[in-house]
Amino acid sequence: DDEQKLLLSPNSELDIVDSHYRENAASLDRAELVLQRGALRTVSGLIARRNAEMFVVRTAHVNLGVRGTDFSVTIVGQTYWSVNEGAVVATTNAGKGAFGKGAFGRSSSIDRLAAGVSSAGLPVAVLALFNEVNSPAVTAQLGPGPAPGGPMTAAAPSSDAAPRSSG
Repeated sequence: DDEQKLLLSPNSELDIVDSHYRENAASLDRAELVLQRGALRTVSGLIARRNAEMFVVRTAHVNLGVRGTDFSVTIVGQTYWSVNEGAVVATTNAGKGAFGKGAFGRSSSIDRLAAGVSSAGLPVAVLALFNEVNSPAVTAQLGPGPAPGGPMTAAAPSSDAAPRSSG
């Protein structure tokens, strides 16, 4: 109802823990998604735009909040994410890190601070999943909204965004 768009790669598992949207009551908005395995791409809807603090994608390694965002997440041994538009706030027990448009991040443990990573530093399996969920065909399927620049390669330049720590 809130116009959020989600795309899961094959063999992914996503739990919708909570999803609550009320057109006339933004203070009641909330969405909590848990990616157990695989890859997903999400384009924020009204919940995240009206009440960003109440939208989160969780994995075993990190909690990802959004700020007007189109981003992808995959789990390959650890959690990786790619920010197409907006920003993602990665929260672990060790603190928070902000990742803006064009940034890639990773987290290997909920007890360690998330880190930025260059596209050249992404494992081949992660690149393949990101290319799948960010392909031009997928972008066209998702309809109007922020659109990424297209498939990624290990040689592609990236704007690494080192996370900012906070207590």
